[in-house]
Amino acid sequence: MQTPYTLTIVRGSEATRLPGGKKAPGEHTHSWKTYIRGPAHEDITRFIYKVVFHLHDSFSDPIREVLEPPYETSATGWGEFTIKMSIYLQDQSHPPIDVLHNLMLFPRPVEESPSTQKVVTSEFYEDLPIYTPSQQFINVLTNSKQTILRPDIQMNDPRPLQDEMEKYALAESEINLKISDLVSSYKTTMQNIAVILEEIAELEQEEDRPFENARQRKLLRNKT
Repeated sequence: MQTPYTLTIVRGSEATRLPGGKKAPGEHTHSWKTYIRGPAHEDITRFIYKVVFHLHDSFSDPIREVLEPPYETSATGWGEFTIKMSIYLQDQSHPPIDVLHNLMLFPRPVEESPSTQKVVTSEFYEDLPIYTPSQQFINVLTNSKQTILRPDIQMNDPRPLQDEMEKYALAESEINLKISDLVSSYKTTMQNIAVILEEIAELEQEEDRPFENARQRKLLRNKT
């Protein structure tokens, strides 16, 4: 399949550690935002109609639609995960283009005592292949420095890439399910331990009762 047009954007994220590490609801440790932008911070609204950010399922609103710049969304959290960004072009006859971005909260290499002032930035250039654009959108593309014209390049069918993304998402879901099972097992184990400790405490109290009763009888005899 031929793709004579490639639109270059930047996908990225920024994260900072919350003061004290656990100040937000749910013991979150970081505040962060993720975004797409032009390579030189230029206006990309003539290309982009909207961006839909797909966050981790643990968020109360994991699917976030942004219809105008800045194309970004923010939240607080404690863990890193992969964000899918669905980019809708102004040429709405074109299917959305999905890209993946790994949210990075911690500097590489990880610091022992990270500063709350340090911003952890993760940015990458992304070339968006544009297939069969409308003539009107072609006119927009050909008048932009962000567009790379590649009339002689034959690109592979994008479906294998989509299959890989689906496999990645499936693997991530399986990992999250295993983590959820481990957390559930941990909670069950802690509950069982609490029950056992209560039973031990009751047994200890029962063992102490004969001594208490004997002491009370001795005190009564002394009084009489």
